[in-house]
Amino acid sequence: MTDVVDPPVTEPAAPSPRPERAEWPAWLRWSVIVMALVTASSFFVFATARGQHGNTGPADDPAVVQRQPGPGARVLQQEQVGARLKPGYDGRVIINGVEVPEDQMAGAVDPRSSIAAAYGIRPNTKQDVLFLPGKGKVMEKLPTGEVMLSVRFWRISEGPTKSRSISWRISVT
Repeated sequence: MTDVVDPPVTEPAAPSPRPERAEWPAWLRWSVIVMALVTASSFFVFATARGQHGNTGPADDPAVVQRQPGPGARVLQQEQVGARLKPGYDGRVIINGVEVPEDQMAGAVDPRSSIAAAYGIRPNTKQDVLFLPGKGKVMEKLPTGEVMLSVRFWRISEGPTKSRSISWRISVT
């Protein structure tokens, strides 16, 4: 028989002490915190300054619920423009003196369709007097620079001969 020798039993090694972490001086910690707050505040100011400006709320006329975009807003060339009117009103968008045809406005259906024959070109969106520039339309994109938007509108029951209008300026980039 062979004698098997068991390895000697050793006690587990005690954990090595952690190296002490150097503490930052209080002035350095506060400086880092202040710098982080200043950076965050600067970013917030920069981000809000680049956003749209202008009031999209109602114009002076009570028939206008909302202008889109509001006066003084900065928008892109493919932005939808116009106004939302109270129900019972219809209108047209005018961009720098160019009136947008009804069949090119938001919500227009094919003028040759049975729906258009029965209910008109914009059967469900008469009060949404909006235009989105695009290929094949009166404007493929909004002109850059300052743009004058107007909306000529009227009560549907009275017709366009008794129309009123609102106008405002936007900046297109």
